[in-house]
Amino acid sequence: MQVFQASNRRGSRMRRALNYLGQLRIYSLVDLILMLRAVSQFSKPFLGAVFLWIGFLAFLESIHKDKGREPVNQTFAWLVWLQACIFLGDSSEIIPLYIVFSILYSFKKRWYWARLSPLLRGLQTIAIVVLVSPSEIKWYWLAATALLIAIRNFWGDARDIVQDEKEGIKTWPIYFEMQQRPLAHLFCTLGTTAAWWAYAGDLSLKWLLLVWVVEASTYLLTPRQSNNKTAQGLSKILHIVWR
Repeated sequence: MQVFQASNRRGSRMRRALNYLGQLRIYSLVDLILMLRAVSQFSKPFLGAVFLWIGFLAFLESIHKDKGREPVNQTFAWLVWLQACIFLGDSSEIIPLYIVFSILYSFKKRWYWARLSPLLRGLQTIAIVVLVSPSEIKWYWLAATALLIAIRNFWGDARDIVQDEKEGIKTWPIYFEMQQRPLAHLFCTLGTTAAWWAYAGDLSLKWLLLVWVVEASTYLLTPRQSNNKTAQGLSKILHIVWR
């Protein structure tokens, strides 16, 4: 009996750990790291930008409290952002902008704020790229990057359209009366990753393939209502490829 209870406790801890790992969105984190690598080299600002992103996710989870996800204390988000500030040093004028965009994005479930979410994700991206490469990046690349992220966010809303309708979240896919597209956001993520890899120009193809594998294999770790349909879609694709 004691062995059984100990096994249950270990299983419960493992489920919680995987739940928090899913909330970290590894698939999106590796995409971000490759994007930052395309415009800079590994450094303290680079690490600070990664911490800004993790802080944003923690803040978002602390506000949204989505069903099926372990609770996140908002204090943790602010501590991670504080650590990002330490790494980023004198980039103080950009950091508040990123945090403001992050907080505004967290309003997504209120009224019509969801319609601004693609724009806010694009602005977030501009801020975080400028932080690691403020004097070298071209304006048109910033604009293209923001646009790609905004489009990806739109298709993320198309993935979550069923749950968003239930919660009364007024996203653009709901406004356009679209059907659920459970695989679109994953393919958009693979696409943006390919764009960053191509822009970097000095990374071998194996790095792109490795990041793609990480993205595809961790995508379903994030607890979502749409995961079953996403898994079914991936299963059909794999069946076609390997039959």
